[in-house]
Amino acid sequence: MKIEHLEISKEKFDINLKFYFFLKYLVKAKFSDSQVTQFLFLYGQYKQLKSLEEIKNNLNKTITKTTKTAINQKKFLADMLDEVFFDIDLKLFIF
Repeated sequence: MKIEHLEISKEKFDINLKFYFFLKYLVKAKFSDSQVTQFLFLYGQYKQLKSLEEIKNNLNKTITKTTKTAINQKKFLADMLDEVFFDIDLKLFIF
């Protein structure tokens, strides 16, 4: 019995890897419900801002506390936003 080879395009493979990366970091960051709501609100404004850099800067500003948890959250968020290069990446992050 022969098994047919499955081919996955590079684009789909990259999206899957990025999704796993975002999921892993979102779990580690332990964002609060209010922070997630703020992310969604800012994403809603994204269509008006028209600039990926603007939305990334606004998302970075959502965490203002200086506690140890907040510092870790900022680091994880910065790492995640460093992986957002295109609109599809931002949609994946928000998903």
